[in-house]
Amino acid sequence: MFVYNGDLYVGGHFDTAGGIPVKNIAKWDGTSWSSVDVGVWGAIGGGIDGSGAFAAYDSSLYVGGGFDTAGGLPARDIAKWTTPSSIAVLSNSFHCEIFPNPNNGSFTLSLSNINEKCNIEIYNMLGEKVLTETLRSTQGDNLINLAGQPNGVYLGRVISETGALVGEGKVIIDR
Repeated sequence: MFVYNGDLYVGGHFDTAGGIPVKNIAKWDGTSWSSVDVGVWGAIGGGIDGSGAFAAYDSSLYVGGGFDTAGGLPARDIAKWTTPSSIAVLSNSFHCEIFPNPNNGSFTLSLSNINEKCNIEIYNMLGEKVLTETLRSTQGDNLINLAGQPNGVYLGRVISETGALVGEGKVIIDR
């Protein structure tokens, strides 16, 4: 449960609230329940208790849990609700995997469910960009070489040509 803009939002595994049809998220305005305008969220709430996670930041409501769609858009586990009818997908159905990790400076980045060109950006722990590269494959494996970098933890981001965050994570070089 979370209070946002004076209303109470409740997430979980349910399809009605006060007799009103809802899809795993409902709003209480102090008088009555209503469905959240953005529609299908999938199954909000991870784990056995079925509770969702809510947070407000910078005039937006963030919702997390175990769901596949938000506002009819593919989303995986987290979305940003900017207005009563607008969703920004923060996590999606794209799949990124790095292996091996830890590695010796050379690793494979495997992608799937991506239909546009992407770039990878790698940053060291000082926030300095140590690599920017256009990925050759958006449906398979890409060999990434950081062999000239010292041992340590690096942060990587895969970004589509439209600017969408496809994936992010850490890469550990340990020779």
